[in-house]
Amino acid sequence: MTRKRSICVLIGDISHDYTNELMRGMNEAAAQQGIALFYMSGKQKHIASIDSDKEQEAIGYYNSIYDYAELISPDAYIISCGSLSGFTEDSHYRDFLRRFEGKKHVVLHHNME
Repeated sequence: MTRKRSICVLIGDISHDYTNELMRGMNEAAAQQGIALFYMSGKQKHIASIDSDKEQEAIGYYNSIYDYAELISPDAYIISCGSLSGFTEDSHYRDFLRRFEGKKHVVLHHNME
């Protein structure tokens, strides 16, 4: 029996129209190709306010879900950087994306200089 192909989608804020449309399109395409999608969602931008002194710590807790992405052993990753919370500089994105070096992945919606 062959294993169904899978893609892990790392996405942040799922409350925006952009993200809803993105997910709808990915779901339709994956269904047509017989691919399973696994969504991992970090901190939502519209979540209850957090004390500014502890905001980065809280973002780290919410975004720790991304540390478990490899446990599902996906065939590829889709990383929607435009919706990820807590990355304030391009260097933060680069550090985050290093974990996917050597793995099949696509990065959406972020320009890094």
